[in-house]
Amino acid sequence: MTYNAVLFDLDGTLADTSAGYIRAFQQLLVAHDQMPMDDDSIRETISDGSRATIRQGWSEELSDAMVDSLRLDFLDRYERLPSMEATAYPSIDGLLSQLKKSGCHVGVVTNKTQRLAPQVLADTGLAQSIDVLICPEHVTHIKPDPEGIVLAMKQLGVDPARTLYVGDHKKDVDAALAAGVTAVAVAYGFIPESDHPRLWGAHHIAALPQDLTTLILNLTVRE
Repeated sequence: MTYNAVLFDLDGTLADTSAGYIRAFQQLLVAHDQMPMDDDSIRETISDGSRATIRQGWSEELSDAMVDSLRLDFLDRYERLPSMEATAYPSIDGLLSQLKKSGCHVGVVTNKTQRLAPQVLADTGLAQSIDVLICPEHVTHIKPDPEGIVLAMKQLGVDPARTLYVGDHKKDVDAALAAGVTAVAVAYGFIPESDHPRLWGAHHIAALPQDLTTLILNLTVRE
């Protein structure tokens, strides 16, 4: 089977966005009289989403309404950073360029908000290779629900049987499987030491960005 569409998660898959995320979250903690959190502990929660980071970083139990309010504050601080401080993982830019050159459809389905995701793609130089970007604002249910992947395939006009979805979290694999596409897990993202992609049920696992590049190019249509 060769594939003519590859959809990616963003944070921890295409780009290391941890520096800006951590900086904005530490600012949030200070502003609300909370103790600073270890950077590595914040990094491990990024793929779980900012609500999870907030709950882990706060010294007291928070209601859903309080978490939502703090999340908006966090997003404002993140957006106001002079830079997203995001960098594409090694070989990723080349991978996306090669996919586009070969005629493959390329998309991003992310739980990162529309306020932030386009800027990350622009800052990392990856935006020019992306045919479609699906953010939480475009769907009713975010990953692990497959809605975003299904919407991306609809917009691209591609077949699930010839589509790959790549991510660094179990929810990415769950969403891919529910959407009927081939799931590729990466082991280099924001993954806690207690977790491992081999436990997620993916069809393929890439240990490093360079391994992902080799795998994807071997699976997709090429010139």
